[in-house]
Amino acid sequence: ADQVGSPTSTRDLARMIRNLVRMDARGTLNVTNEGSCSWFEFAQETLRQAGRGSVFVSPITTAEARRAAGRPSYSVLSPASLNALGLRMRPWREALSAYLKELREMGNLV
Repeated sequence: ADQVGSPTSTRDLARMIRNLVRMDARGTLNVTNEGSCSWFEFAQETLRQAGRGSVFVSPITTAEARRAAGRPSYSVLSPASLNALGLRMRPWREALSAYLKELREMGNLV
């Protein structure tokens, strides 16, 4: 619950990279869906959008997760470099919704 980042759809990322290559964009760009959240918030939103909002999710701290590799507590990426090119990524919640819709249509989410 204490790690905040920028959730990013791999499909949106691939589309944007294709656009950037076609534009012959140069420099260092942060390509991520708009918005940020903690892993806890991401889990809650995923369950809510999947129709499982009543499932209890317990937040834990980074220390409680006991991962082998350290992770920053704040890894939100700024879209300013992308926006300067006149480009925007959709909000992460919208991207999540599209992904879950795709899973439903494939019969992989009931």
